Formats: sequence, structure tokens, C-alpha cells
Amino acid sequence: MRIGSLTVAIGALLGASSAQTQSPTALHDMPFEQISLQRTECLGSCPSCTVTLHGAGTVVYSGRAYVASTGEHRAQ
Repeated sequence: MRIGSLTVAIGALLGASSAQTQSPTALHDMPFEQISLQRTECLGSCPSCTVTLHGAGTVVYSGRAYVASTGEHRAQ
């Protein structure tokens, strides 16, 4: 999964979340503590990574195997 595709997926998730509740004024006003998406390895070369959106506005990406960027990356 490319980072660009991931950004689109996160944007869609946040848009769906705000459509179902009162519209938040900022990302840190989201009505959840955290949401995570995890992809695990398979018997081949499947990407292994986790993306976590924290209600306070922090996004944490952790790439483990078969991804373009390994390690932990944070954004606010």
C-alpha cells in the first residue's frame, strides 16, 4: 500500500466519521480515542504495517516488512 493511497483512505475515514456525528472543528476534536488499521504478513511478500489515528490528532505509521518505508513515523 502506498502512502498516497493510505492518505486517501484516512481522509475518507475521517469524512465518514464527521458525517455521522456533529461536524468537528479540528482533527483533535474527533469523537474517538484511537482507530487502527493493521496489515499482517502472509506466506509471500504481503505488506506488514499498522496505521493508528489518535483522537488528539496524531497519526502513527509503523512499517514492518515489504513496505516502502519501514520503522515508526509520526505526524501531527
